[in-house]
Amino acid sequence: MPLYPNGRRFGLSLWNSIPGTLIVELPLFLAGVWLYARRTRARDRTGRIAFWAYVAVLLLLYVEDRFGGPPESTRVIAAAGLVATLALLARPWWFDRHREPDPPLGPISDP
Repeated sequence: MPLYPNGRRFGLSLWNSIPGTLIVELPLFLAGVWLYARRTRARDRTGRIAFWAYVAVLLLLYVEDRFGGPPESTRVIAAAGLVATLALLARPWWFDRHREPDPPLGPISDP
């Protein structure tokens, strides 16, 4: 990845390898989901179902991005990006309001 235009590239060049990308990105995504699910709990059915539905949609979009064909035009990219951004930003705000943090594990006591 270049740090500035036409500059020296840094990184592992994972964009050149779908398996390499999947090996790195999927565990990171799953770790984030696991951490969030472990440290919050659903207050109601919406908090439970909406969260897991959001995770499923993100996985489907990820798979489509990795294995789908190229977009038809730059207009399609722009429209899809705008719609996806608005939809994907509103959902977590909504389902997070139906979840709450787990209580802390407790104070650390001095021996």
